[in-house]
Amino acid sequence: MAELRPWLLIAAAADRYGADAMLVYVAGHLRDRQPRVRVVLPEDGPLRELIAERGIAHEVSPTFVLRKRLAQPAFGLRELARTPARIVRHVRLLRAATGAAVYVNTVTVPLWPLLARAAGRPTVIHVHEILGGGSGRARLVRRALYVQLFAAGRVICVSDAVRRDVLAAWPRLADRAVTVLNADFEAVARAEPLEPAPDARDLVVVGRLSPRKGQHVVLEAIAGLDPARRPSVALVGTVFTGYEWYETKLREVAAEHGIDARFPGYLPKEEGFAAGAVVVVPSTVPDPAPLVVIEALARGCVVLAARTGGIPELLGSAGILFEPDDAGSLRAALVQVAELTAAQRRDLRSGALKRAGELSATAYWDQLDAVLVG
Repeated sequence: MAELRPWLLIAAAADRYGADAMLVYVAGHLRDRQPRVRVVLPEDGPLRELIAERGIAHEVSPTFVLRKRLAQPAFGLRELARTPARIVRHVRLLRAATGAAVYVNTVTVPLWPLLARAAGRPTVIHVHEILGGGSGRARLVRRALYVQLFAAGRVICVSDAVRRDVLAAWPRLADRAVTVLNADFEAVARAEPLEPAPDARDLVVVGRLSPRKGQHVVLEAIAGLDPARRPSVALVGTVFTGYEWYETKLREVAAEHGIDARFPGYLPKEEGFAAGAVVVVPSTVPDPAPLVVIEALARGCVVLAARTGGIPELLGSAGILFEPDDAGSLRAALVQVAELTAAQRRDLRSGALKRAGELSATAYWDQLDAVLVG
């Protein structure tokens, strides 16, 4: 049973966003059922602090991580040269975790599922990606990255959109790929929904500052509004190393158009969502199942989100969808929100809280346990 089996959980990064946050929830859930749970991180970082705070055993073991920097010849060659030693280290960790099943978080650490399969360990891969297959090259890359899923006995997809992407590459995975939609994991810790901010126009975008997350679309949409009707916006989050240029560009655009934009950096969730009454999720590419949508719903916020990836599955009818990477579509949604009556806002708030209740952590853990037991 999942409650009794030791687990070795493999992190793909050591950050605090998205899939990394999911790993903390899963590790805590398994550890609550039995103490033999260990998390392996590829590097030091904020995730290690979150794991340590919960008293979960962990260690750092660098691994081969699929990332864009591999396209840089010097970096790619260094990573390849380090791989044999890392394989030896991973094998030692597997042997030390006697009888442990292996849970791999995302498809960006391909060594681990292959080594776990070679060691005869039950393996689960949690897929948080939508790779897409628009061009022939993209379809080839998708098949290459997803082929590792055959090393897993079960594949957990965070949304039906993710599962469709997986099966588009490898239809034979249909029997082992299941959808377990992300949930409101922090409901127990939250005493009550967030009260709406005094100025119901104020916007907040919570998440990594990234072209994929689309903060630039929000600024472009605001810039096209009459200055007298413009909301303020808080862009809560930080950039990946190497993407500092993106934050600089956002600041320049805001200054150029006279937009009241704040850049508070990373904030704890309660503070982040308190920065505005309307939460915008402006993803420009298919977003598998962003936790920020659920967290915003659970706080009773008005949610505007891009119609892409797994977002429509999460949002249901509890918010307003706009076309991805389309400032005009978002601008129309902003006008729609600005014209809502008090009664309509109350209805949206009630719908948001109802939808968040449907995405309960209890139901999620029941589904996850069924996968892990199977």
